[in-house]
Amino acid sequence: GWTQFYLREYADAHATFVGFLAKFDDGPETAEVAYRAAECLFLLERWDDARVAFEAFVSERGDDADARPLAADASLRVGQCLHRAGETDSARAQLAKTAQVYADLDAAEEAQYWVGEVLYQAGRYNDAIYEYQRLLEAYPNTPLGPQTQYSVGRAKFALASYREALPSFDAVVGSGDADLSAAATWYVAECRRLLEE
Repeated sequence: GWTQFYLREYADAHATFVGFLAKFDDGPETAEVAYRAAECLFLLERWDDARVAFEAFVSERGDDADARPLAADASLRVGQCLHRAGETDSARAQLAKTAQVYADLDAAEEAQYWVGEVLYQAGRYNDAIYEYQRLLEAYPNTPLGPQTQYSVGRAKFALASYREALPSFDAVVGSGDADLSAAATWYVAECRRLLEE
């Protein structure tokens, strides 16, 4: 299953993982295998099936201290599945719950980012800005900082608040992520052009 997974043969990997779990329902590897089985469904873009599998993982293994980081990631994935299925409010609620319940784990930062992203993609730009800024305030040293600053800028740009968007994009230029820096540089130039009109 692992080889298939790493070769991106997700349907085959899923079948292998499910077969393993049918034979060995308890053991040191079962949590990781159960998570990867659900992840295969996610990567196959089978949103409803993946959501159900991740929900089952959280329900069955969420109280296991050793599996807690995987449960946090599974909870995050539930929210992402809901988002991909077009269930904006349910996705936002699930992601906010993940950020709260697993606040001590890295998945909380990503969940909080996705709360903003779900709102942004729904065209709720002011709400998205608020949620992105909550992430930056709660986790000032987050590795998601440049991406989140960029997202704040995008939301302000979408609101035609070009002057307010500039500091967010400026903060990203030269951040170390070449693609993100290039995109922010384009937005800086575009903001300045629009402000001159």
